[in-house]
Amino acid sequence: MTPRDRRALKWGAALLVVAIVGLRGVPGVLGQVRMISDRVSAQRHLLARGRWELAQADMLEDSVHSIQQAVIALAPELLSGGDAVAAAERLEGIVTVAAIGGAKIEAVDFVSDSMRAGHLRRATIRTTLESDLPGLLAVLGRLSSGDPAVRVLSIQVTATNPEAVEEVQVLRAQLLV
Repeated sequence: MTPRDRRALKWGAALLVVAIVGLRGVPGVLGQVRMISDRVSAQRHLLARGRWELAQADMLEDSVHSIQQAVIALAPELLSGGDAVAAAERLEGIVTVAAIGGAKIEAVDFVSDSMRAGHLRRATIRTTLESDLPGLLAVLGRLSSGDPAVRVLSIQVTATNPEAVEEVQVLRAQLLV
């Protein structure tokens, strides 16, 4: 083999290695570069959003302060009692007024509740009433459209006489308010 042949083989082998590396390695490297570029772009967007939120923090603190003052001012309107029993009595009065003309109240029981938020506490009562369907719907409508602090947490309705098909059904409802 002549030196010229050896040189041609070396150049051919080198060109073959470059072609293999170029066809196999370059796309992988370009994919990695693209993935890193996307990650950097996402981190830039996240950083810009974080800076924007930090700039809005003063406005949010002012909003929290004003909302807190509004809730404190509204608290005597929501629950007039100093303790949970007085608040439950007021809640019982609200349910009684809602049931006027629509249902017969059978029982009202105070449910102890440990939910507190600062000076406010949640008062819960369980009331059992009997009514027909329109009367029950009227009571629920009055409860939902009245005091914004009053919320029906759960309701369980059963028919007192499920076999009676032709007569007006009397329903027994248990409300957790």
